[in-house]
Amino acid sequence: MRKTLFLFIAVALFFSCSDRQQILNKFQIIQKKAQTRFAPDKSLALVDFHLKQHNGHWVLTGETTVRQAKDFVIRQVDSLLSGQITDSSMVLPDPALGDSIFALVAVSTANIRREPRHAAELIDQSITGNVLKLLKRQGSWYFIQTNYGYLGWMTKTSFERTDSAGVKRWQQGPLLRFTVPVDRIFTQPSSEAVPVCDAVLNSVVKRLKRQGKWTHVLLPDGRKGFAISKHLAPVAVKNPKEVKAEQILDI
Repeated sequence: MRKTLFLFIAVALFFSCSDRQQILNKFQIIQKKAQTRFAPDKSLALVDFHLKQHNGHWVLTGETTVRQAKDFVIRQVDSLLSGQITDSSMVLPDPALGDSIFALVAVSTANIRREPRHAAELIDQSITGNVLKLLKRQGSWYFIQTNYGYLGWMTKTSFERTDSAGVKRWQQGPLLRFTVPVDRIFTQPSSEAVPVCDAVLNSVVKRLKRQGKWTHVLLPDGRKGFAISKHLAPVAVKNPKEVKAEQILDI
């Protein structure tokens, strides 16, 4: 009797594990389809879902930057499991970030890395005044999206975090960009003064007042200084009143 019961349990477990593996294999196909369709370039979009079984119940986890990708995966998994699933996945930005899901680069060159660590591959850089979208946080690192769509990780010391209203205030200008490869902003209108920071080609600052050969400027993080006027040129931006929150990165 005991041997029969043991055999029955063993067979039940075998088929249970077999069914579980078949479901996971089919889910991997769904995941790959979603990545191919909605994130063919991983540097521009994230589609990363996982299917797990917890206490006998299936749970969908993971995240994406594309709403349509989540909708697609949910439909496919719902059909696969006949609706017996809990959705714990997320569309970025992470709701935990609240309204402050934007940032202004506040250093001359901000490194963007593939992973949230300093030794990770450097995949891009962003410069002073550029607008970023914040997607999620991991310690002192943020997963960000640049104004031209690239995704990567950046340290929180590289930017000034803000909300859509803060970005619009910054973009109301008047904004100026540097037209020389490398320059400096000084505490006083003199090249002999103490530098506030470096600047590189196309770094963007806000003009406060022109004083002859020098222009008093404001940095995204509130610092002020003086830059050589002939090294600056106006930045053309859209009328902030006409810009919606979802269009901020296009400016």
